[in-house]
Amino acid sequence: DWSQEGCSLKEVNNTHVTCQCDHLTNFAVLMDVSGVELGYQHVLSLTFISYIGCIISIIFLATSWLTFQCLGSLQGERNSIHKNLVFCLFAAEVIFVFGIGRTEQKVACAAIALLLHFFFLSAFTWMLMEGIHIVVMLVQVFDAAKSRLKYYYLVGYGAPVIVVATTATTDFTAYGTDNYCWLTTQNWFIWSFAGPVALVLAVNAIVLSYSMSMVCRHSAYVFSQDRSQSGTFRAWIQGALAIEVLLGLTWVFGYFFINKETVAVAYIFTILNSLQGLFIFIFHCAMNRKVRGEYKKLVRLSKRAPSTTTKPQSNTARKQSGSYELYVPSS
Repeated sequence: DWSQEGCSLKEVNNTHVTCQCDHLTNFAVLMDVSGVELGYQHVLSLTFISYIGCIISIIFLATSWLTFQCLGSLQGERNSIHKNLVFCLFAAEVIFVFGIGRTEQKVACAAIALLLHFFFLSAFTWMLMEGIHIVVMLVQVFDAAKSRLKYYYLVGYGAPVIVVATTATTDFTAYGTDNYCWLTTQNWFIWSFAGPVALVLAVNAIVLSYSMSMVCRHSAYVFSQDRSQSGTFRAWIQGALAIEVLLGLTWVFGYFFINKETVAVAYIFTILNSLQGLFIFIFHCAMNRKVRGEYKKLVRLSKRAPSTTTKPQSNTARKQSGSYELYVPSS
């Protein structure tokens, strides 16, 4: 029996009936390890939530990336990690919004699925790089003589490339299905995404817990000369933990979406994960004291700009009228 949900009549002749059906895709399919088939109304609702949430997320991801890129006082290794994390999520969500339902061309659909696989895995790997970076900085106590960025790039993008290449060479048809451009649940290929995600979440939780314990144990004497270091590390770890919970542990809900009875989990997972960009902006920009300070400077400069542009005109007017007195702008 064919389901008529989401389909409309397109053409009828003596031998054929042609129908046109919508390809509705939502965020929950990314972690649907069991291949759950939901009713049309649930799929429609989850699709609407996914696309609205992703559009909001994309806007805030772009804002966050511009913040990390343009504010000079934020430059550094940790800032580079944030920029790459934001870039990977931005690319993944743009591809999701515009490409995950493009199932008409099989090769193009497989390429879209492969890119989604790579960018989402890269986002998780860069989240792990932040946790590792905090531990390294704690051990070396702000020893900035040797840059570690090349190693972060090697792991941040190299590890996902290995996973994606292994999956593609094992069976390229694992990328793309009849309903959406993502990994198939057949033959457990979906676990080439769900498995690394679980590993990264577990390792990052251990790394961040270890970092916090180091700060708590040693802050009394290691940072006695400069208390601001202890406060800085605490702020770093708190921010990383917040992202671990909101961007990381929310994906855990996907593992519990195993049948139609757990559809509520699919809604929670979809809502939280389609707003990842908003969470990043809140915790790494809006709640960051240094970023807020830079925002205030930009606002003050923008207010001061019109008044400074009128002063050269005043000089010119004085010169043209035959008055050559020196004009000294007020501070």
